Amino acid sequence: MKRVFLVIGTPRSGTSLVAGILHNLGVHMGLRIPDPKEPDRWDFGGANEWNPKGFFQCGPLVNLMAGCYGDDFSEHTNDPLTDEQRIALRRYVLRRESESGDSHWGAKDPRLVFCLDEFKESCDSPVMVIVTERSLSQSIDSWAARSEQTREESERKIRMFADAISGVTPDMTIRFDDVASPDVAVRESVVNDLCELVQCKPTMAALEFADHELRRFHA
Repeated sequence: MKRVFLVIGTPRSGTSLVAGILHNLGVHMGLRIPDPKEPDRWDFGGANEWNPKGFFQCGPLVNLMAGCYGDDFSEHTNDPLTDEQRIALRRYVLRRESESGDSHWGAKDPRLVFCLDEFKESCDSPVMVIVTERSLSQSIDSWAARSEQTREESERKIRMFADAISGVTPDMTIRFDDVASPDVAVRESVVNDLCELVQCKPTMAALEFADHELRRFHA
C-alpha cells in the first residue's frame, strides 16, 4: 500500500539526514523545480556548507509553509489553517500523489508539526510520522551558527518547535546520536528500522548516506 512519510523535528536535529535516507530507499521526496538550467533538481536550495548532501526538502512545500507560518520560523499561531490554506495544502498533496505514481512519497519541513492534523486529512494514503530527536543544546548551537542569530533567539525558536513536537505521537523516533553515530553498526540499525517502516530492503546508497561526518556540535 502506498504511504506518505512525514519527517519532522526541531531545526538542526537530523531531519535532512533522515529524509535523504528515505530518498535513497526509493521514497519520492519532492516535486520538480521548474528551472531550465537544472531540470532534474527538486531539492529546495540544493546542498550547502551546513547540509553538504542536500536538504531533501520540497520547494513548493517550503513556499506553502512559509505562507502559513513565515519563512524564517518566527511566526506561529495556534489558529487552524484558513480555507484558502487548506485548499493550497490539498492541491500540494494531489500534486505529490500524481508525481510519485505508485511509489511512497514523503515530505520534510519542521513547520509541518503545526498543521499535522490538516496534512493527514488532506492525504488519501496512510501517513507515517517520523520524528528526529537531538539534544536541545546541540540544536540551538547549530541553528545559531547557521542562521547567525543570537543564541537567545535561536533557543526561542528551537524550543517553540520542541514544545509543539512533544504533543506528537510518532510512528518512529530517530535519535540524531544514532543516525549520525561514529559506530557504523548503529547507523545501519537506523537504516534497517526505516526499511521496516517503508517495507523495503536496504540499499547501499541509503547505508552510505548515513554519514557520521555530517555531525556538528557534539555534546
